[in-house]
Amino acid sequence: MPGLGRTTVRKLMARKRPRLIPVFDSVIQAHLMGGGDELWVPLHAAQRADGCALHQQLIQLRTLAALPEDVSALRVLDVLTWMEGSSRA
Repeated sequence: MPGLGRTTVRKLMARKRPRLIPVFDSVIQAHLMGGGDELWVPLHAAQRADGCALHQQLIQLRTLAALPEDVSALRVLDVLTWMEGSSRA
């Protein structure tokens, strides 16, 4: 779309499909991805590895934070990564 940058489009997509599309901005890119551009495949692999251990840990953290069940594990990862990456943890 004219006038919309890559980050804006990705954030809109993440808002529309919070269980499918991760937030992607400079903080996420630097902190979670080490500055690279590849997000989808490594993130999917990480969430499925070790019997979905990362996914289960994110669900447990959501419960500990008393968040509603409609907050996806992916969104929990987005928020934690952004907080840690921007030094707001």
